[in-house]
Amino acid sequence: MSFSLESRVDIYDSNVWVHGLTRKSADAEARIQEVIDNERCVLVTPYIYEEVDQAIQRDSDNQQAADELRDRFAQMMSNPFISDPNYQEVSDVDLGAVRSDPTVQAFAEVLEIQAKDVPILQAAQQCSNPNPTIFTNDEDFYELSERRERYNLERIEFEYVEYPK
Repeated sequence: MSFSLESRVDIYDSNVWVHGLTRKSADAEARIQEVIDNERCVLVTPYIYEEVDQAIQRDSDNQQAADELRDRFAQMMSNPFISDPNYQEVSDVDLGAVRSDPTVQAFAEVLEIQAKDVPILQAAQQCSNPNPTIFTNDEDFYELSERRERYNLERIEFEYVEYPK
């Protein structure tokens, strides 16, 4: 078995990947292990990949540690249970341009979420799987789950991933 849109499809917010890879959250680490153990099919969009890559680079104490984490993340993309973007798609992503797009800004304001989360929500909306699940440890983004009906997002599930504060 490998990635299939007929299977349950999960979308991990970039913070789940980063906190799991850096072992800052046992819950996020467990979610990543579930992918490694072929228990979950996960969609990684070019936007999410670039967001993870930049967050690792920004948050790492030294370049060697950042390179090791980025390599580990890149190697995980060969897992048949991950639908990953190609190199060109990732290199074409400009996070700032995506987040500052007027449509993204409008969605963020209406939905009461951060602009950085709109592309992740859009990926779930565009996913042909009937019930994708977004995993996040961003409380504001997770709280959108309480307003799903109001915005016709009932088919999208949200799961909160614990992050120690």
